[in-house]
Amino acid sequence: MKGIHSQNDHQPEGRLMSVSIFRVISMLMIILIHCMCFSAGYWDEYFHCPEPSRALHDLAAIMAALALPIFFFVSGFLNAYNYVEKGKYRAWPSFVANKFKRLILPTVIWTVIYLMILPFRYPLTEVLTGIQHLWFLPVLFSVFILVRLITPWLVRERTAQADAAIACAIVIACYLLYLVYRRCEIHDSLFIGRVLTYLGYFVVGMMAYKHRLALRNKVLEAVLVLFLLACHAACLTVFVSLAHGLVNIFVTIGICVFALDLLSAIKFGNHSQIYSVFNGLDRNGMDIYLIHQVLIMLLYQYTGVKESLMLPHPYLGIAILMLTVLPVSWALSEMKRRLQSRL
Repeated sequence: MKGIHSQNDHQPEGRLMSVSIFRVISMLMIILIHCMCFSAGYWDEYFHCPEPSRALHDLAAIMAALALPIFFFVSGFLNAYNYVEKGKYRAWPSFVANKFKRLILPTVIWTVIYLMILPFRYPLTEVLTGIQHLWFLPVLFSVFILVRLITPWLVRERTAQADAAIACAIVIACYLLYLVYRRCEIHDSLFIGRVLTYLGYFVVGMMAYKHRLALRNKVLEAVLVLFLLACHAACLTVFVSLAHGLVNIFVTIGICVFALDLLSAIKFGNHSQIYSVFNGLDRNGMDIYLIHQVLIMLLYQYTGVKESLMLPHPYLGIAILMLTVLPVSWALSEMKRRLQSRL
């Protein structure tokens, strides 16, 4: 199978530039969401906010319903890229070992850290499937394993129309199974529901790798992405019943597909510093994700940041919190990476 990107779309270290930018955008959105959670009233079981902001609540919901699908979409794209172009993940033992090391082992380590430093009681189901933001890792691991069962079939040569039909069928099937799961009232843990929610985006990402949808008129594509973003926001605020419906799922898929192509038009040229920032954030993305929320929780638990900053100045507090935890998480992640390289 021929590659679908030109050489200009590849970073020196083998990463696809547009995918890296998209992944960094998703990560930054997730960190910002976590900085908003207290003021939006999402963390009431941990830290009570007397007057949560409805505007922040809705904005965080809109961002979360976009950032996480983007991350799974990008993961699927890179999974297909590594399988086809790099020949990775062909052998089951090495594939499972790699994903266990990258996803399950950090979940175990950071779960222990949470239980040691934060005085909250978590139900056993949450401990086993990921405390707080750690849920993402075992869900992604499960998606990798499930999709690997059919990866050789998914990456076969087909027409774009056939692959689009397969992707749509998988997305619809996951949605219907999700509805059945919700109605069975046996979901003490959200784990299965989350797997069903994001599995379709992962598969669509793999199909996007095989058939890159590119529009020559980038201005028209930018307008289309903005229109889809407006539809996404409307689904979650105006037409609330569609929040987890097929309409918004396909709207979000459209955002992922067209935004990825739009980002491929970005050329850094001589702006090497901008490239270095994106490259550094992408390289340390997983550790930044793991560290940042622990820092936020520690600030809330052991300092007076809630009373002195977040309650009297919620919007300014969110900005300050973001500008604090992001560079600190990045610095700690870079220190960890350099230490590992020396060992």
